[in-house]
Amino acid sequence: MNRIFYRGAAVCLALLLFLPACTGHESRVHQCYTCIASYYGKDWHGRQTANGETFDRTAMTAAHKKLPFDTKVRVTNPKNGKSVVVRINDRGPYVKGREFDLSEAAARKLGMTEEGVCRVKVEILELGKGRYIHPWKRKKLLKLKQVEEMKGKKIKKGSSSSSEKENGKNTK
Repeated sequence: MNRIFYRGAAVCLALLLFLPACTGHESRVHQCYTCIASYYGKDWHGRQTANGETFDRTAMTAAHKKLPFDTKVRVTNPKNGKSVVVRINDRGPYVKGREFDLSEAAARKLGMTEEGVCRVKVEILELGKGRYIHPWKRKKLLKLKQVEEMKGKKIKKGSSSSSEKENGKNTK
């Protein structure tokens, strides 16, 4: 009787240890490879990224030449085992042999700020649906947005003066 109990307990323990490995985060990884990564920070802080956002060196973001914007990527430093999940929001790096430019915060968490460049393991967790907007088109869109905002302000000014007239206040 005791032998059956111990065998059952051993089987349950083995299943508990084995099943999470089968259904863990690894099953959600689209692609896994190693490459060279660098980071960018202070000089780029506050500038516009390729997807139109303002670059924040304290955010967990990265630049890649081809991955769609808003793609989530786990980057691991094999030297120390530290990893971080970043979101692609920029294009680059434009240095031969490098595939990722990480934000300063991501590089700090990975422990690669002193070296500046490091071989990393990359796991693509979720492909983004973001698309690239050419800088000329982005400028056009910004101008259109500014025009719409100006029209909105004019409408608001006109509506507030008409409501004052209705209340019996004369603005002249």
